Amino acid sequence: MELIDTPVGLFTFMSLLLTFIVGARVLPLGALSLPCMTAITSVIYFYLMPAISLANGIDEFLGMNLKSLVWAHWSVFLYIAGAATAVFVQSDVLLADPSVPRKVEPEMNLFAFNILWVLAVVGLISQIALGKLNLIGSEMYSFDADAIGELAFITEAYNMMVPLTLILLLRDNFKWRSLLVLGLVLLVFLQIGFRFRIFIVLAAVATSFLIVRHIKIRISFVIAGGAAAMFLMNLLGQIRHYGEGVDLSRLEDASIGDFFGTFGGEYGIVFVTAYIAANPLPDLAMFTPWTIAIARLVPSFLWHEKPKADFMDYLSTGLTAEGANRAGVAAPQQAEMLLQFGWFGVPFLAFLYFSIAVWLISRFHKLGRDARIAGCALAPAYFGFYMQTRGYFFQIFADAIFMFGPLFLVHAWETKSKSTPGSRQV
Repeated sequence: MELIDTPVGLFTFMSLLLTFIVGARVLPLGALSLPCMTAITSVIYFYLMPAISLANGIDEFLGMNLKSLVWAHWSVFLYIAGAATAVFVQSDVLLADPSVPRKVEPEMNLFAFNILWVLAVVGLISQIALGKLNLIGSEMYSFDADAIGELAFITEAYNMMVPLTLILLLRDNFKWRSLLVLGLVLLVFLQIGFRFRIFIVLAAVATSFLIVRHIKIRISFVIAGGAAAMFLMNLLGQIRHYGEGVDLSRLEDASIGDFFGTFGGEYGIVFVTAYIAANPLPDLAMFTPWTIAIARLVPSFLWHEKPKADFMDYLSTGLTAEGANRAGVAAPQQAEMLLQFGWFGVPFLAFLYFSIAVWLISRFHKLGRDARIAGCALAPAYFGFYMQTRGYFFQIFADAIFMFGPLFLVHAWETKSKSTPGSRQV
């Protein structure tokens, strides 16, 4: 507790708590709103994880010992300060309830909706055919691990399934047919090993269901859901095997406590942030993450020598174990921001990214009911959780295009609209 019980640690925690409480009490999405999801993610990663892990005697990761969180907590404070400011400046957007019927509701282009589903399924079939997805967990399946990075853009088909599944659930009013599709999509994500997408889907489904049923999203719901999510994430991290399906044999010596007391590679985020924040920064990357994000939109088979994010190699310099640089250690957005523009960059970029997130939510409010609710339900989990815990702008940028783009495409080339009796303009 001495790593957390510091003046800056307590001050940052109170800032996160205040952000969460205000968002939970004021916003229509309650404790699952964008500022709440952002705050609770920071609390879990930079307070709960260290407290539980250190209490269990886990203070080492790939050869590095955790000695202080002071500077890491400063980076978290600057991040939440920038994010909360962006939310406050555009609070009118988040105060609008996406479930309230509009006076005129744009109708969805069902042809575009069906075409997008076809493309997503074709992408899934392609992954199976290319030896990158063992969907049914067959022992006879030939998994091509060496080619896992080839034609990587096809994996964006998985991201397309997220908004399309949400729209389907909303259109079907969460009946058994759409729930069956949800189950199949979750099975695909489980077999490919995408636990973050599983969390995003489940969080967005829960948010959508609660707001359309007009059930108040209480803090107690989120606490219970957070505990369940922690258990699920650790469980999936234990049994997943990218592309090859789950391996239940890894659970033979595991206990229930293991899924609440250990966090595997996720704990590395704390170590990386603590090291980056506490040591002199290398030459700043400046605009490199943004130029790389644009370059990554070009498929590799068309541009073989695309620029790489070499500046991210610095993330593993504090890890002394042999092969740590090849361990794929994750880093949060705070760490990337420090490497990009230094300490000034943390609040500045947080304000910028969350301003864009809120602006995007404002665009969702222009869409029809199903796409509008789906987008507003997806945004908190994506930007508050996924974006914060995966500080690779090029990955966040590309995934966002395919996760949010379909919400706008299903309303493309559609000029019809329908009046909703008893509705009001929002």
